[in-house]
Amino acid sequence: MSPSPTPAHLASLLSDEPRWIDLKGLLISGRCDIWSESEPEDGFVARSWDYPFAAIHAMPGAGLIRQAVEASRSASQGQYPTDEWQLLAPPESQAAVQPSLPGWRRSSVHLHRWEGELERPDLDVDVRIDLLPDGHGAVGLTFDHVPATARHEYTLDWVAKRPMAVAIVEGLPVTFCYAAFTTEGLWDVSIETIKPYRRRGLAAATFLSLARHLADHGLIPAWGAMEDNPGSLGLAAKLGFDRDAEIDAWYEGLAKRP
Repeated sequence: MSPSPTPAHLASLLSDEPRWIDLKGLLISGRCDIWSESEPEDGFVARSWDYPFAAIHAMPGAGLIRQAVEASRSASQGQYPTDEWQLLAPPESQAAVQPSLPGWRRSSVHLHRWEGELERPDLDVDVRIDLLPDGHGAVGLTFDHVPATARHEYTLDWVAKRPMAVAIVEGLPVTFCYAAFTTEGLWDVSIETIKPYRRRGLAAATFLSLARHLADHGLIPAWGAMEDNPGSLGLAAKLGFDRDAEIDAWYEGLAKRP
């Protein structure tokens, strides 16, 4: 019997490009469950322990996909402050995914590669950008004012000490930009400004601060945005990202929790 594939081995099967940023970054982190065909090159599924998604590579069989999804949905139940779970798959896998998940809906995720300039925008004098590459515990930030879903992610990434830039206004952190995943040459941009602090250039400022830091480590930003999220697509274009590829996102909402 062949040994079970390790996340590191599976990560080595993927090219380092934006279309694989979530899956490759997840595998490099090692924080995932894996379901694989006997030959991993034929297809596998990896589920994140931290975020409500799993991702597919190549063309796993329908039985393997159903097994992975059912196990993932069961493990995810009640773990996240959201009832929706996501399966990411390359478009060429649609023939395997669609019959495996009847009734699921499919959307497109546009992946972008950054081609912009590292020029910081002008900010109000009351704004401070803190770069937190490590040692987060030394900085006393609070996330109590952040909506539940975002608070879950920020707290998770804070505890994991992932690279993060934060915009502080009057002592309150209002914009968060962090590298959700990193690969050999890319970092996955996750960014959010809470209301009512949007449209003040804070997202651009925090992103560029973190981009400068990670550029020193040889990492280029990659951006993923759903096709039905014009705000995210518009911000990507504004920051200098160019569309590079697309992947599919398959959805079925988890049962509502009381």
